[in-house]
Amino acid sequence: MRRGIWKKGNLEVALLAEGEGRNAVYLAKLGHKTATYDYSKVGLAKTVRLAESEGVDLETHLQVLTVADALPKNFYDLAVNIFGHVPSEGKENMLKNLIDCVKPGGKVIFEFYSKRQLEFQTGGPKRSDMLYDLKELEKEFSYYDIEIISLDEKIVERHEGTMHRGRSAVIQGYLKKK
Repeated sequence: MRRGIWKKGNLEVALLAEGEGRNAVYLAKLGHKTATYDYSKVGLAKTVRLAESEGVDLETHLQVLTVADALPKNFYDLAVNIFGHVPSEGKENMLKNLIDCVKPGGKVIFEFYSKRQLEFQTGGPKRSDMLYDLKELEKEFSYYDIEIISLDEKIVERHEGTMHRGRSAVIQGYLKKK
């Protein structure tokens, strides 16, 4: 997504709605202290198995991300959420958790399917309320003390397993907490 952010190092990284752990394992292999948060016991078990098979350590946390204060505040250097889709009534808390968990100067990176994804049917939720709108995100982020480094809706080609294949409408964001 952003060149240079994924370099070797020792950042404290939170991955929200991490699913089966591919991104977490990748970051752990680069030397980052990685913690995943997901509501799925099955997904977290797959994360643990993948980490063990790749010889890396990471933390897993069974956590509903749509409740307030689901993560520690001002703790992580980087927070990542790739395809963390929740119903509309949970979006505000999930985004708040994503931003609040990073310390001042920390970065937030995300990629969500946009509402236009319904045109493509190449992955993601089939319900519009679980997809994102660029204007809604801009409005939501206006309530936080953050710098929007980039926030773009794009049509991209995705080949991420059998569930995310083909042309896709996504919103990619890169934020810095002030």
